[in-house]
Amino acid sequence: MGDQVAQQDDRRPSRRIAAAIRKEIESGTRRPGAPLPSYRELSQQHGVSKSTAQTAVQILADEGLVIIRPASGAYVRDPVAAPATDQDVRAELAGILERLHRARKDLDDTEQAVTALLERLPPASATE
Repeated sequence: MGDQVAQQDDRRPSRRIAAAIRKEIESGTRRPGAPLPSYRELSQQHGVSKSTAQTAVQILADEGLVIIRPASGAYVRDPVAAPATDQDVRAELAGILERLHRARKDLDDTEQAVTALLERLPPASATE
C-alpha cells in the first residue's frame, strides 16, 4: 500500500517537478545560492499552472533544499551554510501566512459556491 501511495505522489505534477529540480540540486547542476526559475518560467517549462509550480518549489523548501524569499524568488540553499537567519525565518513565515490567506479565501469561495448551489435545489421531500 505504501508503494502505491509513493507511486501516486510521483505522478502528481508538483512532485515530478520537485523531483527534477531536486535531482539538479543533488547533482550540482544547480549550485547553492543559485536562483530557481520563476513560477511562471517553471509553469511554462513543465506545462503546468503557476500554482502547481509554486507547490513544487514549496515541497523543496519544506525539504530544506531551497529558500523562498517573497518578491525575490527561490534560491538553492547551501547545505553547509549557517542556520537560517531571522530574515530567512521571517520570509518563510510570511510565505506560509500568504498561503494560509489564499487557502482561507479558497475555502470561503468554495463555501459560497456550495451554499448558492444548495439554495437552488428544491427542498428535500419527506419521502427521500
